[in-house]
Amino acid sequence: MQVLVYGNSHVGAWRDAWAGMAAEVPGVEMTFFSLPEKIRQRYRFRANGLFAPRRSVTPDELARVGAMNEGRTSAEPSAADVAVFVGAMWYPERAMGFAALGDPPDGRGPCGGRMAFGPGFVRAALDESFAAALGEWQIGAGRTRRPIVFGRPVYAETCLRATHRLYAPWAAAAAYPEAAAWFAQAHRDGLVAHAAEKGVEFMAPPAELHGELGLTRAEFLAQGGGVVDPQHPSLRGDHSHMNAAYGRVCIRQFLVGLAAG
Repeated sequence: MQVLVYGNSHVGAWRDAWAGMAAEVPGVEMTFFSLPEKIRQRYRFRANGLFAPRRSVTPDELARVGAMNEGRTSAEPSAADVAVFVGAMWYPERAMGFAALGDPPDGRGPCGGRMAFGPGFVRAALDESFAAALGEWQIGAGRTRRPIVFGRPVYAETCLRATHRLYAPWAAAAAYPEAAAWFAQAHRDGLVAHAAEKGVEFMAPPAELHGELGLTRAEFLAQGGGVVDPQHPSLRGDHSHMNAAYGRVCIRQFLVGLAAG
């Protein structure tokens, strides 16, 4: 089975993992095509199914892409038996925004005097988030399956030490772990179902990678990630790129999903 893994820089964790596990998975050949995110945003699918650069991608950028991908500057998902886009935005932080403000409509009632969201409101708000996510996905199907999208990593737990506004929803929800867990699961399950209705198979990063709040455990950060600089609190830092151990868990889940049909 020929599997194409393509997407943004988060493909790197899968590529690094596969180098050490390919021999364990006979019958599967996995190839990779990754793009820096700002360049990925200027790629598109052509009518012939080729995932290729727009004219705005410069020669220097194409050289960079080629250096990352053994000389290739485009990919062809339709030529693979299975194609999976890795690193798609899926906005789990939006679920944390709910957890920070109130309690879930799960029948238990509010905790600590906080308001409880109504089920209709939560459903409508999450559906809006799902539609926005699907609208951003770049999807190319393999020969034998409907399109598969694998979500980008949830930020690492180290982001809670950072003060950049990007991580504010997680910091705000940290005091309410039960609500955070409920909304995170509702968001994950709802997006899987919403995507399936649109003919897309969405896979979220496996729960075993995450701590109590749903953030990725720090042990899975790529080397150099997770640094927080108190002298420069406005710096975002890298709490998103993960290592080969992370990629290995994701690939295992992906292959199990393939086997399940």
